[in-house]
Amino acid sequence: MRNNQPVSQQEYQYPDDATLMSTTDASSHITYANDAFIDVSGFASEDIIGQPVSYTHLRAHETELHL
Repeated sequence: MRNNQPVSQQEYQYPDDATLMSTTDASSHITYANDAFIDVSGFASEDIIGQPVSYTHLRAHETELHL
């Protein structure tokens, strides 16, 4: 099991009207993420697709943003 740790202590600001959207398969692996989700996650699209949804929590915990 991965032990994801925060990589920085920087807060990420994004527009109030931004919609963060992702979808997963039955095994909770990311199958789609919109551009806003990719931007906020800090990962490249090719790095996030196919990963378990917990992979995105790497940065979520440091900003109190739960993706």
